[in-house]
Amino acid sequence: MIFLISSGKLVTSAAGTVVRRGLTSHSFPFNLKQVLINKPSFTTIAPRSTSECCNRTVFDDNDEALPASLLSTTFSPARKSQTSPAFNALIRRGFSTQSEMEKKSDSKLSLLDSFFDKENITVKDTSSFNRWSLIPPAVAIHLSLGSVYAWSILNSSLTRELGVVSQSSGDWSVVDVVPIFSIICFVHGLSAGVFGKWQERVGPRRAGVYGALTFGAGLALAACGTEFHNLFLSLTSGVLIGCGIGFAYVPPVSTLVRWFPDKRGLANGLTVMGFGGGAVISSTAMSWFIKKFQEPPQFLGSVDKVDVITDETGMKLVEIGGAMKEVVIATEATLKTLTFEGLSEGVYLVGTGTTGTTMTLAALAVMYSTVMLASTLMMKVPPPHYHPKQDPVVDVALEHAKEKWTHKHEKSKHPMVSDKCVHVNDVMKTPQFWQIWTTFCSVSLAGMGMLSVANSMVIEMFQPSLPVVTVGFATTYVMALSAANLGGRLVWATVSDKIGRKNVFSLYTIGSIPLYASLPYFIHEAAATQSITPLFGYYASTMLLISLFGGSYSTTMAYEADVFGDKFVGAVHGRMLSASALGGLFGPTLITTFRNMKEKAAISDITSKVDVATFTEKFGTTPDNLDTLINNNSVSIPELLKIAPVGTFDPSPHLYDTALYSAAGLLVVAAVSNMLMRPVHPKYHMKDDDPSDILHPIIPDENLKEIVQPCDLHPSHSTDKR
Repeated sequence: MIFLISSGKLVTSAAGTVVRRGLTSHSFPFNLKQVLINKPSFTTIAPRSTSECCNRTVFDDNDEALPASLLSTTFSPARKSQTSPAFNALIRRGFSTQSEMEKKSDSKLSLLDSFFDKENITVKDTSSFNRWSLIPPAVAIHLSLGSVYAWSILNSSLTRELGVVSQSSGDWSVVDVVPIFSIICFVHGLSAGVFGKWQERVGPRRAGVYGALTFGAGLALAACGTEFHNLFLSLTSGVLIGCGIGFAYVPPVSTLVRWFPDKRGLANGLTVMGFGGGAVISSTAMSWFIKKFQEPPQFLGSVDKVDVITDETGMKLVEIGGAMKEVVIATEATLKTLTFEGLSEGVYLVGTGTTGTTMTLAALAVMYSTVMLASTLMMKVPPPHYHPKQDPVVDVALEHAKEKWTHKHEKSKHPMVSDKCVHVNDVMKTPQFWQIWTTFCSVSLAGMGMLSVANSMVIEMFQPSLPVVTVGFATTYVMALSAANLGGRLVWATVSDKIGRKNVFSLYTIGSIPLYASLPYFIHEAAATQSITPLFGYYASTMLLISLFGGSYSTTMAYEADVFGDKFVGAVHGRMLSASALGGLFGPTLITTFRNMKEKAAISDITSKVDVATFTEKFGTTPDNLDTLINNNSVSIPELLKIAPVGTFDPSPHLYDTALYSAAGLLVVAAVSNMLMRPVHPKYHMKDDDPSDILHPIIPDENLKEIVQPCDLHPSHSTDKR
């Protein structure tokens, strides 16, 4: 028996059941193995062999019998390229798993599943739908996710959780806490790649809800890790936060790219500018919450009135109630770096007071998960082959013609824009994927490293020589970088629509090289001249750098759509985000590793110039235990310089030199990789109307794929005798 069903109206299952939506099912005792194509508006389903075609029943759109003479050709593996556009549209719009078919036909979909189902959030009538209304919720989601870019504001508090006003021996170091941000960025890119196909299949609403809940849970776990001073919990929170970003990052972007095929760069930029600008809001929120929840530790008195004992490990102790308690000493320079007001120099008891970080993270968890949930429920997707200014065409051949016309029109403006598509399963076989990956990874690695230490770096490098650099200044600086990130994502994305994605990536890479190389100069000049002018140069250079960094994130997906086609742009971008994952993992780690190597070398050099007796009197132990003192945060360059011979060189302004020059060198590699970009070789292009372009990314059920995959067809099953 053969059924002829109007294209776009077919639902099939592994059990061999064909259902016209709204009609009763017709079962037949054989497995579906072939899809025949007759005319653009009809599709036939054939049994395994011609012997089963004796009695044929054909139905039209009115469910009336049609002459069997309408049947013509059979789809066979040898002629995959002959498959008509109607076949692709039929598969795209009609197939679902058996369980989904039964739920729809029997109206047994639960309210929750129905609410999240991708088909239910697809806009059928686009003439009355305002696509611009999707930009606010998409931006709101990314504003929430982008809050992690202000994580450096928490670094200082996380390294003082026990001492509160100064680091105690049990407090975490910067090297301990920066990996939290690295893990977030790494898992973000990794999870986006792993779950890319799943996101495309389930749609932006379900993926967004999962992302909101996971993101909020990660921030809540970070609060627990801080409260119990458990570094493992804090690092694990980075995994959850990263997964939340990975779930929720791509769907809003890919959705807007499909809603704005005529403005890909702008749509991409409008969305991800929120991710870059999220730190503008979160830096303000973090600072406000920290001030609200922080409590000063117990003050024991000035240094000259408290008998402080330093043991052999460098730990400072005071006898209280017959027991030795650890204390920290807050100097005037230390207090300038804190947000507390009215504190005096002197001795403070460790384990009293709070930095407010725990409650800050908990408040952010509630705030951002709520915003993300509300925004993701507003997301909707366009119908296939949507084009603005008119409803989606019903005629499939016209849809394909319009799609090809759009690609050719764009290609006429920019040579890198292809009118062909590369399958997501083949995209990583192309050299172009790895060239974009290398460029994106290099820009990401350098930018992530800068953002991870932005707050602490500007205080550490400029505060000793420029009193204007306070905690408030550093917070404003992080906000400015976030604004540059936001603006860069929008501005450079718009520019890329004009000059082309390859040219704008050349701007990102070549333009960043002198900027990174100039930062050590500004730091050295500020320390030498104590002038505010080098600070302005540093401020402007880093803002421009971060704007270029943000621009790379807003245009990478559009670059992929240009080079590989937009059919699988969401899944391809998910794989491309592995570059961001690597950049997020190694960028912050490398910059802190290089800095610590320089610091340890500098401390060792200064110690060698200090009199041993003076050193022992100051730190309570001999220089032989220098490594122990460094690990316990009991020795620092400023403290050593106080007892060093007059004229001893201060190496503090040079701690980041190696890291910044390495970033400049890395961008040279990125520039070369991008300059060598060429269009994808035709051998990687998908054939016109190849069924695999629809079956592989859309159909999740393995049984169903076994039924309809072209490679599973056998010539002996064909009814074509020509």
